Amino acid sequence: MQKKIIIFLLVLILCGCQSVVPAASLEVATPYSYEDYIELELLITEQQERKENAHIMAEAARALGYTDDHIIIQTAKEAWWAAENARHEYHTLQTELRAVWEAKELEYPDATRVWILLKSYNLSDAVVAGLLGNFMVETAGQTLDINPLLYSKSGGHYGLAQWSRKYYPDVQGADTPMQIAFLMETMEYEFTVYGKVYKSGFTYQDFLELTDPRQVALAFAKVYERCGSGSYSARQNCAAIAYNYFRGVN
Repeated sequence: MQKKIIIFLLVLILCGCQSVVPAASLEVATPYSYEDYIELELLITEQQERKENAHIMAEAARALGYTDDHIIIQTAKEAWWAAENARHEYHTLQTELRAVWEAKELEYPDATRVWILLKSYNLSDAVVAGLLGNFMVETAGQTLDINPLLYSKSGGHYGLAQWSRKYYPDVQGADTPMQIAFLMETMEYEFTVYGKVYKSGFTYQDFLELTDPRQVALAFAKVYERCGSGSYSARQNCAAIAYNYFRGVN
């Protein structure tokens, strides 16, 4: 009876191991976004767990007296190698992607950090690029070389969005993560109150669902920055630059 129970458990593990897809048949798109890096990390962990399950299954079968030519052990070996091949492929992609992001961080450290911080709030690439487009105009002369700690020449404004020291004292002198946190805490309110400046009935959720970085930049400029219309075009152009740079588009 005990042996039957163990065999039943082995079959359960076997079913899990057989769900591994051979690496040769995987369809992995060329990764561009930072989200892909995180996804690859999860996939690598999943394949490692499948390898461990396959090893447990093989060792349990051997403990029951089965030889290595038994179907259970053979299947365990096949599952282990399928998972290892998939893990290796994911690891290779992740290594390539890590190199891409390290190069970006070296070239534009603050912009890259801001991109990653904003993505941690589950914002779309289009929304993040639209925000960056505004920051590029506010702090970097329309380049990706942004300065999150910048004070205006008059000293009356500070940071990525050049918040007024009079109306936004809480964010004055804040570091980059704190500025991003403050931005995320205040955006919904600003869009609730001033969304109509962009267009009638425009909500914060509408803003988050925009898919064109240029439109995101324009909406943010009108609603949150409430800046002069003379810089709208520059902010939109910068948003496109940020999107193309961080999405890996030539």
